[in-house]
Amino acid sequence: MPAVKRHMRDAMRYICHAANGHIPAEAARKQLSRVADAFRACQAEQGRVIDAVYGTLKGRDRGLREQVLAVVHEQQERVLELVVNHLNPDAWKVDDGTPAKQVSSERMNMNECTAGD
Repeated sequence: MPAVKRHMRDAMRYICHAANGHIPAEAARKQLSRVADAFRACQAEQGRVIDAVYGTLKGRDRGLREQVLAVVHEQQERVLELVVNHLNPDAWKVDDGTPAKQVSSERMNMNECTAGD
């Protein structure tokens, strides 16, 4: 697959993933509207808009400090997920009958323990 096609595919996946509850609803509406409006234009414009929205959501346009903090935050989230899964390997199997033992609840408890770190 050509590099440009792969980049556009990955960018659209990221945009859709981010808009599905990972960014505020208003920001999601704004960014998805930009992408939808671009599909009224030529492919070159579609590509430019998709890349611009992707860059905005990924933080490519931020300064070095904000980019480093974003990377650190992402790594912290991954480590937190590993710790929760290590300490409670059966949490993903728990149903709604005992929500305090579910992964999301365990992660929230861990986040409270690490707040401010």
